[in-house]
Amino acid sequence: MQIDPETIEAVSGMIHARFDEMMAEGAAELADLASRRTQLEGEQQKLLQAHYAGAIPLDLLKREQDRITASLETIEHRITAHHGHYAAALENLDDSLKLLSNAADIYEHADDANRRLINQALFKAI
Repeated sequence: MQIDPETIEAVSGMIHARFDEMMAEGAAELADLASRRTQLEGEQQKLLQAHYAGAIPLDLLKREQDRITASLETIEHRITAHHGHYAAALENLDDSLKLLSNAADIYEHADDANRRLINQALFKAI
């Protein structure tokens, strides 16, 4: 059992298109995160200016800066994770499709335990 290169290319194209759609759906969330990041950076600057003007004591400045920094780190983590998950999923998909194009050779060279796993994946899971 083996999948021909044309079928793999067609399936890959369809799945990549769906991934792109999913990424576009997440664009609104990314825009919200970017907007919130800009807002928080503005707050940081205002706090610093207020402190320089003597309107905010150092302990309050530190607490607020710590809160803003933690929020910014969370936002950056979410943005990075969004892009990272997308890229990792596409990479895993491409690797899986490459394996399917050579399934007969992989099966032929596999030991009994791995052949059993291949059979289970193909006939039970898939």
